[in-house]
Amino acid sequence: MNNPKDYWQDKTNSGHRFSSTEYFRKKALECAQVMEEFGSTGEIIDLGCGAGELLEQLIPLARISKGIDYSPSMIESAKQRLKDIDIDLDVADIFEILPQSSFPTWTTTEALNQYLNPTEMARVIGLFARNEQAHAFYLFDCVDPIRYMTLGMGSYYSTQPESALNGLTARTKSIARDLISCAKLASFRLGRQQWIKWKDQGMGFAYTPYFWFETCKKLNLEINFISSKYYEYRYHAIIRKLPDKS
Repeated sequence: MNNPKDYWQDKTNSGHRFSSTEYFRKKALECAQVMEEFGSTGEIIDLGCGAGELLEQLIPLARISKGIDYSPSMIESAKQRLKDIDIDLDVADIFEILPQSSFPTWTTTEALNQYLNPTEMARVIGLFARNEQAHAFYLFDCVDPIRYMTLGMGSYYSTQPESALNGLTARTKSIARDLISCAKLASFRLGRQQWIKWKDQGMGFAYTPYFWFETCKKLNLEINFISSKYYEYRYHAIIRKLPDKS
């Protein structure tokens, strides 16, 4: 499995850390508030809609009228989940559908921004920049590689209490874990990397905010960042077209 996208081909759920209806309700409210703050005009297309767990809660709050995914099994799950909701769901290739898309607002949550490689991701942003109908692109819950790597360090704040370490072996393992995390983080920072591909295929890619900033700068696009409320290592990237000064 060389392509992280292949990980989802036969999946039937989105595999979130939390999967309760209440969690998705809170996430939907967070996404809706971000779109309200930065502006969301017209109808919305959701790219990489998965099994529709988040869409089920988000549709009543935002004008999402179409969802696409490359996984037939995920789309089938979404159709079952959203069978009583008015939304168009399709298996589709984003590189075929986006150039002709008439949707002014694009969204993706832990999908394109996590399972496309840097070249593909830059290509999608280029399609957004060239699409005259598109005005805003919301990339929800991007993984910050630096914050994610610090999760393995004892100094990182976590709401999950760690069990007490008993014995020399346990303490030695803890110190070794922290040192490995520090070494990985130092290597990443010193190499001035803007992204990383995780060994775990389910995690896909992680991009620093600087990756989005540099990509958008080349295309004369505006970008803003907001930390995720419910994931300590994730953030939202909001891409918009600069006003025409002519």
